[in-house]
Amino acid sequence: NFTYIQTKTYTHTTTKIIIIMSLKICFNSEIHKIAKAPSALSELTVVIQKIFAASLPENYQLTYEDSDGDKIVIATPEDYAALKESELANAQKSVKIYVAQALENSGFKFQKEEEKKPQELTEEELKLKNQFKNVFRVLLKENMDVIVSALDGKDLQKVSQVIEEAQSGAPVKEEPKKVQAPAKEEVKEEEPKVEIPKYSYSFVKEISTIPNKPTLKDLVIYKTITLKNDGANEWPKGCFLASTNELQGQTAKLINLAPGKEMSAILIINSPQKGGSHSCKWYVAFKNEKQ
Repeated sequence: NFTYIQTKTYTHTTTKIIIIMSLKICFNSEIHKIAKAPSALSELTVVIQKIFAASLPENYQLTYEDSDGDKIVIATPEDYAALKESELANAQKSVKIYVAQALENSGFKFQKEEEKKPQELTEEELKLKNQFKNVFRVLLKENMDVIVSALDGKDLQKVSQVIEEAQSGAPVKEEPKKVQAPAKEEVKEEEPKVEIPKYSYSFVKEISTIPNKPTLKDLVIYKTITLKNDGANEWPKGCFLASTNELQGQTAKLINLAPGKEMSAILIINSPQKGGSHSCKWYVAFKNEKQ
């Protein structure tokens, strides 16, 4: 005799819920929401100072209201850690942190950046600055052409001379400007152009298609067409027909057809081997030594 024992397997799934506490920073009539609470108190003070930089007092304190309705002061990193630990269980709502004016030498200290004032000049520096102003005022008024020409020629010695003479009050002698001879333009001889006669053609009609109804098994399609020389000149030797789009075909040679005459040509087209309506474009051209 055999006894069968039925076994069952039970699976237990544990889900870890991560709660992210959000904060609301309140100061005067402004409220700013922070989606994710900073990890440390130092990071929180940096955020507060960035938000209220313009109106934050030099000394301020932080408080919040816990779940019992008591106002708790945040003064140390331990206070902020207790806030995060105690309020996480009831974090269905945002926790409000209030920023308020603190007594002198208490709370957190906010140092505002002082505006950098320009350094004041001494009496000697101011006197020297005014002297340079007067010198360059004279230079710009009476010796502009001399300075420009000296600077253009990179003649620093001449510039120094102008400054010294302006300081002494002596007139500055202007040197005559050197006139450069115009450069001779090279004349390139153009190659004589070879005129090519104008040729023209037109499509007359399509004569036949083999096979008449192409299928997917056909690799090549043959089309017989008629072309006409509708120009005033006979076609040159080496004329040919070639395809010009994705539906390729073999190049077909043409004869040097006389004006007003017609001729037949066979287009050998590679089958696209797929259903649908397809277009195959062709052009007439010729080759010679020049083009």
